[in-house]
Amino acid sequence: MESGSLAIIVLDKQGKVRFATEGALMKDEVKQVMTLLQELLH
Repeated sequence: MESGSLAIIVLDKQGKVRFATEGALMKDEVKQVMTLLQELLH
């Protein structure tokens, strides 16, 4: 990974990767990640 780059990784309680990406998120990806986080937190 380059200096100054961005990686987003979302894990569930078991440590399974549920979402992973490098670089800036597109608007639909932001919605997807937010929905996933809400599901995982409830």
